[in-house]
Amino acid sequence: MAISFMLAMLAGANGTSPLPTDSAVVGDAYPAAVVGGATLAYRTGAQGGIDECRAIISGGSDAGDRAACEALMEQGVPKGVEPAVAIGNRALWVTTKDYPPKLMSKGAEGVTQMVYEIDDQGAIAGCVVVASSGWELLDSVACGALAKRGRYKPARFNGQAVSSIGFLRVNWPSPLKRPTSPR
Repeated sequence: MAISFMLAMLAGANGTSPLPTDSAVVGDAYPAAVVGGATLAYRTGAQGGIDECRAIISGGSDAGDRAACEALMEQGVPKGVEPAVAIGNRALWVTTKDYPPKLMSKGAEGVTQMVYEIDDQGAIAGCVVVASSGWELLDSVACGALAKRGRYKPARFNGQAVSSIGFLRVNWPSPLKRPTSPR
């Protein structure tokens, strides 16, 4: 099953764990893993082990999906898998400069959490908002900016370039609350 199809299914799916909330850009992008019938997206932490896991296609039950994530986290990154590596500074892919002028006077703010596909050439091939900022336009701009600027050296499995899945969290502060610089 293609990852882009998995991402389309994810738009309406409930995950087994929340997406990371500790930083704007997190983890590495790895190929999806299938464990116990569940297709899983995962990321590694500072210690190199898997510290976040989400079922992007359920194996049939929330309990089974959680068990699959726990098994993958215990096993670690599958053998032969190399993560996709970002080209450039990921923190600059979606910034407050992308904030839509149309929303300036409304003071729209929130956090957009996305899961995205990186194709076997390193381009962003799909993006799904899994937790909305509460503003459809902010969410859309986040995916659009990511698709425009995001580039990777593709992930590899046994030396072969493959698609992978990444996580991104974008904080949209209200322009009405941002500090202004003195003149």
